[in-house]
Amino acid sequence: TDFAEPFGDQLQTRGMLVMDQRGTGLSAPVDCDEELDTGETWRESIGLCAAKLGDLFDLFGTALAADDLAAVINALQLGPSNIYGVSYGTFFGQVFAGRHPELTRTLLLDSAYPAFGEEGWVETIGPSLTDALNRSCRRAPSCAKFRGSSSSRLSRVLKVLRTSPVRVTAPAPDGSMSRVSITPSDLAQTIIDAGYGGTTYSGVDAALRAALAGDWLPLGRLINESQGSGSRPLGDGSTEANYGLMYAVICQDYPQIVDMSSQPADRDDQQRAAVAAGRIAKARLYAPFTVDEFMATDWWDQDSCMDWPVSAGYPSKPPTPPSGGYGNQPTLVLSGDLDLVTTVREGAMVAAQFPNSRQIVVASGTHGVTGNECVDGLVQEFIAEPQPVVDGAGGECAANEPPVRLVSGYPRTSQGLNTDVAAARTVTDLLDRWRNGPDSRTIKGHGLRGGTWKAVGYDTVQFTLDQVKLYEDLPVSGKVRWDDEGNVTASLKARGRTIALKWSDWTHPTLSTQERVG
Repeated sequence: TDFAEPFGDQLQTRGMLVMDQRGTGLSAPVDCDEELDTGETWRESIGLCAAKLGDLFDLFGTALAADDLAAVINALQLGPSNIYGVSYGTFFGQVFAGRHPELTRTLLLDSAYPAFGEEGWVETIGPSLTDALNRSCRRAPSCAKFRGSSSSRLSRVLKVLRTSPVRVTAPAPDGSMSRVSITPSDLAQTIIDAGYGGTTYSGVDAALRAALAGDWLPLGRLINESQGSGSRPLGDGSTEANYGLMYAVICQDYPQIVDMSSQPADRDDQQRAAVAAGRIAKARLYAPFTVDEFMATDWWDQDSCMDWPVSAGYPSKPPTPPSGGYGNQPTLVLSGDLDLVTTVREGAMVAAQFPNSRQIVVASGTHGVTGNECVDGLVQEFIAEPQPVVDGAGGECAANEPPVRLVSGYPRTSQGLNTDVAAARTVTDLLDRWRNGPDSRTIKGHGLRGGTWKAVGYDTVQFTLDQVKLYEDLPVSGKVRWDDEGNVTASLKARGRTIALKWSDWTHPTLSTQERVG
């Protein structure tokens, strides 16, 4: 249903075909869970997974999976089809279009990155991170009013952390208070993960400002949330990923900084040489972070495939089109300008490789931009009459999507604030924590500066607050109801008085991550 939603009325006259890709569902699922838990390092775990797959280790690449889809389409006699992919699905879609142009009527790529043409250094993340921070701040009056840019504040925080690392005890998404180290790499990981959606963009600049004022608690909480259970999942609540299959694809298809045709025993020396050269040649690639700070994040994934076997039949390399280039099929590339997972720059690389393409950049969009009236309407126009859309018709609304709503700040006290306003902000802070919590109908947590809260429900969420402190001088207790239309009703007690509040939170709980943020 998630994938069907963008097509709206088009599905009254068209069918949707969904395939369990090889290695998933009922298509010979890869099961390396035990091996991934056994290895002392992730690299060793991936090597154990390859050993378990045995002679099948090289049969899960995208080219073979694309051929599977072509076989299904031909068996059903469907003819040229509209190929739709999100994230890795865009990689799959490109490979399919390159191998089977005769079966590709249109290509719709949401949050795209190129199937070939990139290095293993994830080179677009650095400048895209700086752009995204500054862009989200400029669009929010509560942030734009501060002198300097958001990225300059990040640089100043990094300068402090490189001199004196910080540890704080902060709320975590599992309901605990846990000790967290705030390092440059932790901060890089947290900001890049914001590209998936959730609430990190909402609070990161305010947390940077608080840190520069000597209060590291808000930043520690953001890092705890990033390292914890992550953002609430979409759709049916499923979050499980098949990491065995993921690396059976990555190690076959993705760019590496070593020669994957060489024996695993030879790759360590190659990697050391490549990294040593990269520290010099690419010193500013991830600015304001250093190469080593980026390499300490999970986004540096050049160790995982070091022990992947050499394949004679299906060599490990990015899958290029057999003809050397893509055909003339109408191609629509959708990119969110706050997406740090698959960046606007990567989307532009994809669009440049397709002769008959157009890239639409969605303002304030994160990873996966369908799911709103503007983008879904354009998708339906594209499916109905693709060429006018590629030629420039429609899509103007994408530049006018509402900005991310940013937290104005994290002052230690409520001095200067009306009590009702401060209480409402305390509640709003909990709504953001709920969005970042685990996939459970009952969630417990701690206020930023004290107190506890409990949330029950999913479509309609009931909060109970017990002396919750967003501000040190304002414990708030009471009940809050947040329904699936976004209506918030609160009956609170603070400073010896009862406060009744009502408002509409347009980022209501049943909306997808993309809709909540954008």
